Amino acid sequence: MERAAGEVPDSNGQEQPGIVLSDGTYVNGNRRDTALEWLTNGKGVKKKSKKFGARTKAFDIIEVGICDKDTTESDIRLMEIREQISMDLRDEYDFMNASMLTKEQFTSEMNKKIKPTMSGKKKQQVEDTIIKEIASQGYSGKKSVARTREYLDFMKFVDQVLKAMGKEEQYHIVNQSSGSEKPFSYKLKGAVKHWKARRTVREKIDYAEMQAATVHVHQKGGKDFPRGAKGYRAIDYTINNPTYVSGIMKARDQMNLKNPTAEQIKTAEKLITSAVKKDEIQRAGQAPYEELEDVVAMLNHVNESLTKGGEVEQKLQVLSKKKRILDEIDDKMNSIESAIKNYEKKSKK
Repeated sequence: MERAAGEVPDSNGQEQPGIVLSDGTYVNGNRRDTALEWLTNGKGVKKKSKKFGARTKAFDIIEVGICDKDTTESDIRLMEIREQISMDLRDEYDFMNASMLTKEQFTSEMNKKIKPTMSGKKKQQVEDTIIKEIASQGYSGKKSVARTREYLDFMKFVDQVLKAMGKEEQYHIVNQSSGSEKPFSYKLKGAVKHWKARRTVREKIDYAEMQAATVHVHQKGGKDFPRGAKGYRAIDYTINNPTYVSGIMKARDQMNLKNPTAEQIKTAEKLITSAVKKDEIQRAGQAPYEELEDVVAMLNHVNESLTKGGEVEQKLQVLSKKKRILDEIDDKMNSIESAIKNYEKKSKK
């Protein structure tokens, strides 16, 4: 900002106007206002006598578009969606705030347009129309409607997690990081696809309650509990592993999700940490087998290319000059097979 201030001696450096309501409240542009105020006060700006100095008076003014007095809350939300969520912004609104804004507009329009006497089919048509209207203000292109639905699905999941915690609509809770580099909204964003995959309402509630239990432990548990983006993924892997999900379920079942005690948090932490470690060991053991499956698939592709594909002679000509690759494959497979035989001998003993 110091450097930029010195490079715009004839203006305040503002490239696009902000948007304000008739009472002066910002819809968009409050960060620009803060930057200009900072420069106006001369903080961090070099004196005129020095090179690249700036005249602070230039930053007294901010250009804005002023909304009509009859601008509605719905108008404001649509402007925010257009300004804050559109793809061409360099600083995209974060996913949680974009989802909250989308849900607020969707709920407002549904309350206005849905009538108790409407059939289920008619309600669905109204819902689809509202989603398309919101999508037209946000992300452009064919995926805009899908993106809008993604925001709404995410908020349904978040609402269910918060309800399990007895914290309805307290969205600041899932935007807390509790010392981790990523807020809980990041964790829930990664988990929403698994929540959607649950078939029944009861299964969805169970999944949301398990997530709620892990949020409590994240907030109040010890430093050894899986944290950050890697920890979030590890917990989600465990919740989706039929073998070890029981550990997460036990942690949830022994906890008062609305007001857990310190002892309940401590017990849940042990149960979840143990389940996650067991799941990680299982996945580590499974990895070589899955990689070998990929190798088999690739070798099948090579074989088909040599038997069914075109230009077979040219391909064989290349391979005949580089047969060493086949010897390398054979050596590695012999090494793996030898390791398995040694293991089987020890197991028999």
